[in-house]
Amino acid sequence: MFRYIRMLSIALAVLVFAERSHAALIKNAKAKTSGTAVVTTNTKGQRQIAITIDPGVVTAFRLDVAYQSDFVTPMLFDGIHSALPQDAIEFIPPYGGAVGGGATILPNGGQSTRDGIVSNVEGALITPPGFTPAPPLPNRPDGGSDLFTLFFIDLAPTVDKTFTILGVDTKGVDPDLARFISDNFLDVVIDDPNDPQNGQTVRYLGDEIGAATIFVPGIVKVDGSVPLPAGLWGGLIGAGLAAIVRQKTRRPAIDN
Repeated sequence: MFRYIRMLSIALAVLVFAERSHAALIKNAKAKTSGTAVVTTNTKGQRQIAITIDPGVVTAFRLDVAYQSDFVTPMLFDGIHSALPQDAIEFIPPYGGAVGGGATILPNGGQSTRDGIVSNVEGALITPPGFTPAPPLPNRPDGGSDLFTLFFIDLAPTVDKTFTILGVDTKGVDPDLARFISDNFLDVVIDDPNDPQNGQTVRYLGDEIGAATIFVPGIVKVDGSVPLPAGLWGGLIGAGLAAIVRQKTRRPAIDN
């Protein structure tokens, strides 16, 4: 009996050690999303906000982006047709997708939230004809990859605004947004020599993707009345908050 209890204790100790080791690996192998905003003025004199989504290197994705519908609207959105207009999105090579990203505009979050949602922007790495598919290289100097840019018209230039890549935040998954988050994914190329799955592509589902927030400041008024020219706010502003995948069991690599 004593021998049996001792063997059981050893087995439990091994399991606990294995769990801790695995958690450390997950913590160090992060799938991130973030974003940046660029503000310009178009030919109609409208203040245009371009939101670029920039996670690590991925091969395919489906993401949702929430926006404050009282303050901004997707470019060319007429408030009636739900499909995201083609001119409201631009995929960044080597990524591509359907017309309008295959996305749907929910101006009031589909009754779930006051914020609007660009739902299910989906794309993938595009391999030129005649070439063998290969893991993508980063398309940014910092080693990350820009996936796509969404274009919004600013309806309230003097008001601060936030855009959110939907996912898990510090409080978990917002119940009002859970149904949008649940079908999202990122197929991430693991680039870590210390990770057993280094070089493989792993799919993270929506509740394993962290949320990221992009902040756009409003135009400051001079003497409390006249806004500064929008052009002064051109260029890169703000930076997305790095969002981290929850510490869950790593899924098997995708079978390519």
